[in-house]
Amino acid sequence: ILTHFNIHYNHYNFRFWCPPPVDFIKLKCDGAMVQSQSMTSCGGVIRDYKGHFIRAFLRKLRSCLILEAELWSLLFGMMMLKDAEMPNVIIESDCLEVVHLVNGGSSPGHTFVDLVDEICKLKEKFS
Repeated sequence: ILTHFNIHYNHYNFRFWCPPPVDFIKLKCDGAMVQSQSMTSCGGVIRDYKGHFIRAFLRKLRSCLILEAELWSLLFGMMMLKDAEMPNVIIESDCLEVVHLVNGGSSPGHTFVDLVDEICKLKEKFS
């Protein structure tokens, strides 16, 4: 059962892994795009506070906007965390818009409202 759950933005240190507090795990998730080839993917890695690898995922997506790929990476990562029943989780994203959408909710007319709503519903299950 998750006892702590936090999604936050980390643009400056995203290339480097910073450990979470003791007894926490961290999911770093990201979307990627090769525009010239219309290729989009997403992935994430989970490590413990000592930096030990726990799990990872990588998914090829249909051609989409980078914001959507970032949202998919968060959703797939959260699904992996939920399935593994991992406690004390910190999720890190380099996309500030994703963090705002998930922590503040999206407006009904937002392009990815359904995807954001799915993430928010899953986030509630962690509380």
